Amino acid sequence: MKIDGRLQRSLKTKEKLLKAAEKVFIEQGYQNTTIKEINKEANIGHGTFYIHFPEGKDEILTHLMNNVMDEFYSIADIEFTPNSKENAFEVIREQVFHFISLAEKYKKMLMIFYEGIGVSSLLKEKWEDILNKFIDRIVKDIRYSQDQSLAKKQINPEVASRILLYSGERFLWEIVTDKNKLPISEIADNLTHVYMFGLYKGPND
Repeated sequence: MKIDGRLQRSLKTKEKLLKAAEKVFIEQGYQNTTIKEINKEANIGHGTFYIHFPEGKDEILTHLMNNVMDEFYSIADIEFTPNSKENAFEVIREQVFHFISLAEKYKKMLMIFYEGIGVSSLLKEKWEDILNKFIDRIVKDIRYSQDQSLAKKQINPEVASRILLYSGERFLWEIVTDKNKLPISEIADNLTHVYMFGLYKGPND
């Protein structure tokens, strides 16, 4: 489908603003970034910004969050159809490893999100929506494992999904804020082991 000239210009302007905003956020931090600075970087008039992002800098940051989180979602969307506990462990461990590894890849932008989530209700709500998407997918995977008699049926998928996600999220923010000292592979191994097998030995272990 052919895009008319006016729409094409509008899309180019929006993309220009997004690239400018990413650069300014990374250079200035969330608190110090202003719409004036973004407009200056994009070489675009003040009123044009609000045509595309009427709620201001928080709205443009949510768009940048979407761009970053698309890669995170691709991990959650990996097909999960294990035929054994060993196979399930391999898939989950790989997902956890890549999820946490992306903290290094997108460290600068995630730091901006971290700052923004602490002060903006819009960004906090957006982050909660992101986490809920992950929870829904993990719940689906757990139920599949329970249906295949690979996971204990008495475990509540809603609770188990949050244990895994919030543990991974904690390590993600520790990496972003330079508080983590552990290798990502070690984190992924331990999170997956505890998630799948628990901490304490059973009578047959």
